[in-house]
Amino acid sequence: MKTKIISILSVLTCININVFPQDTTINKSVTVREKPHWLVPSYFNVQYAGNIGFMSETAGWYLYEDKVYLDLGYGYAPSSKAGRDIHNGIMRIGYKPWAVDFNVLKQNFTWKPFFVNLTLTKQIKSSYTWQELPNFYPKDYYPQNAFRLHLDLGTSLKHDFGKTKLELYWLVTINDMYVTYFNYYYYHHWIRWHKIFSQAVGMNIILF
Repeated sequence: MKTKIISILSVLTCININVFPQDTTINKSVTVREKPHWLVPSYFNVQYAGNIGFMSETAGWYLYEDKVYLDLGYGYAPSSKAGRDIHNGIMRIGYKPWAVDFNVLKQNFTWKPFFVNLTLTKQIKSSYTWQELPNFYPKDYYPQNAFRLHLDLGTSLKHDFGKTKLELYWLVTINDMYVTYFNYYYYHHWIRWHKIFSQAVGMNIILF
């Protein structure tokens, strides 16, 4: 009798183990995407026009989620477009406060109705570039043209391709020199407010 009881308990134990396995025996496969080193850019950007170059390319880093970001890069305008070759170093910080997610034909999109950028450009030195006006010009005859401060306002649309996301945007921009020109020439009726703004289109290839 004792032998039978032991046998029955052994069978029940085996059934319990097979039907209700312990959590420690379950192997769960979880895909975790590791965050890259902070030096690795979150995205790459290419832009057409916008007063920072006929074409410009930058690398970008998200500083706070995908709302605050920093771009560093280079802009170029050939002599055929600007009268002489212009090379710019670019540093841009931006903010995208709002996002609207939606789905079209099972495709994921994110619309960011509004963003603002503050951009500093440094024109690489040439015989036409100065931070202080050369002595052979009268004082205040020309403003310095080595540095420019730009303000951009725009909107963007992002599409999720899975690991990579593509974001297209459009913006209007103005810089400090154009504001100065407007302040002076407006009262002489030589310029109107819409003439001091420029437009640009661009694309971000988002990796992380």
